[in-house]
Order: sequence, then structure tokens, then C-alpha cells
Amino acid sequence: MLRNSKWGPFLNYWHELLARHPELPGLVEAGGCHRSFEMSRARNARLIAYEEPLAVALLFGVCPADASVAGPFQLEAHGAPVAPLIGAPPGPARGNGTPQSPRSG
Repeated sequence: MLRNSKWGPFLNYWHELLARHPELPGLVEAGGCHRSFEMSRARNARLIAYEEPLAVALLFGVCPADASVAGPFQLEAHGAPVAPLIGAPPGPARGNGTPQSPRSG
């Protein structure tokens, strides 16, 4: 559940990100794999100092059919930002959202 709270206006942030990335709602359950996103940057205060005010990134997907977890490099992102990977598997898709498995969609 996402809401505004004493910790920050998270629901407002999400609405702002949805206005910038209208493809996100269609990705949440695309291809039968539920995707998870990170909301971060300077306006979402953390212990890391970011230059960008607010951003979103695809982190991973969970496929309920077999409870498998797919990294962002295994999922089609349809233009949505994808979390950069450290130590990504070899190959051309290194966190760019290009499908690498049948779970793409």
C-alpha cells in the first residue's frame, strides 16, 4: 500500500512518476510476472545524496505461476527505467529491460 505519511508524500511522488512514465501501470502484471519498482532520489530522502530529484526503476519481477524471481534484465521494460545491475550476467542485456526469458512481456 502506498500513501502519504509523516515519512514523506509517497503517494504524491508516485503520481508524479506515473505522469512522467505512463507505461508503468501496464507493466505491473505484464506477461504474468508481477514487477516491483523502486522510487528514489533526492526528494525521497535517504542516506545517499542523489543529483536527480525523483526517479523510478524496475527492480525485479515475481512470476506467480512458479514463484520464480526474474531480474530486470529478464523482463521487458517497455521503455520504463531499469535499475542498473552490478555483476550482471554476460550478454548484451545488462539492465536495459531486454527480454532474456519466456517471462518477458
